[in-house]
Amino acid sequence: MLKSILSISIVFLSIMMLSAQPDSLIEPPIFKDQTITYPEEPPIFVPKTKSVYLLQTEDFEIKIKCPTEVSIDSLDYIDQKTYKCQKGDVTLTIIRTVYDNGMYHSDSLKTLEFDLDYTQRKFMENNQIRVIGAVPRIVQGYPGKEFRFEYLIEDKIAFRRVYIVKNTLYELFYEAPKYKSFHNEIDEFFNSFMVLNIEENEKPYFIMPSEEEVNNLPYTANFSGKTIKKVDIVDSFHGKLGFITEANEIRDKDNSGIISLMVIQIILPDNVSEEDKKTIIKEQTQLLFNMYQDAQLLEEKNDDEGRKKSVFSYKIGGVEKVIDERISFFEGNRLYVINALHRANKPKDKRIDAFFESFEIIE
Repeated sequence: MLKSILSISIVFLSIMMLSAQPDSLIEPPIFKDQTITYPEEPPIFVPKTKSVYLLQTEDFEIKIKCPTEVSIDSLDYIDQKTYKCQKGDVTLTIIRTVYDNGMYHSDSLKTLEFDLDYTQRKFMENNQIRVIGAVPRIVQGYPGKEFRFEYLIEDKIAFRRVYIVKNTLYELFYEAPKYKSFHNEIDEFFNSFMVLNIEENEKPYFIMPSEEEVNNLPYTANFSGKTIKKVDIVDSFHGKLGFITEANEIRDKDNSGIISLMVIQIILPDNVSEEDKKTIIKEQTQLLFNMYQDAQLLEEKNDDEGRKKSVFSYKIGGVEKVIDERISFFEGNRLYVINALHRANKPKDKRIDAFFESFEIIE
């Protein structure tokens, strides 16, 4: 049960680019270097804005910051194409590999978790990076995982999302310096990926919360502006568990210092005891300290309603200092985290306290 409790505690950090260390890693396949320039059948680029393009190939599409260079890597049992784009100090890469030998296949549920971790092992061979998160993902019902890395000797971070769609492995990479403020384009890049000419998976990797659950949230709150709703998945209780986030991602665009105002909610299984719930709430502090070596707990107390209120400071990407305020509590088997993130070098905006005070459960 302790392992399950620790797993579900990941919820508190997943939305801020944090998650648990992958449980299992195995050795990577060794590929012979047979890379050549790939001149035929160039991808189609449809300009969307001055800085975003739609990359369309024969089997997938994705929004990307610039036209890509394309290469091919072939062996007897694989057909691989790599698309790479470098825009300033950001590098974006998509690798599509078809395995004729069945090495990867989305129907191989027995080894699927190992296969997903297998895909990123080669990236870690030089021992110059560390994993700072691994979050389950899906595309059209097919399995995937997002790995988050920090370079140990270079001032860079990397995000790698992998999907296994039948016998095809898709790998999406985002790499940039740590100092790039908040990396706003990461989700836009990853979430725009779509596999073409394929039906929705009849046996989905996990079930996302329904559209009705997402559209009819059981609370009200004053986010001081337009919000977005996002569904993510964590590993928990020996399965996959979905949680819904509603957020106003202000990102300090109004010079207020506010980065985001958000509410995270997740419905836990019926077998979670009251003692387990207390442990889940408690573990968030230790998880944050594990992820940020410079993290400081500025305040921790229970409010008048018995909810845990915590205030932390830490540096995003090891560079930008922020204040993280949150209220965490259970309502039945539904876990809530009300969170505000703002810059430490600016006065606290009055909308932050108004946001916390406005939260109310309506069910």
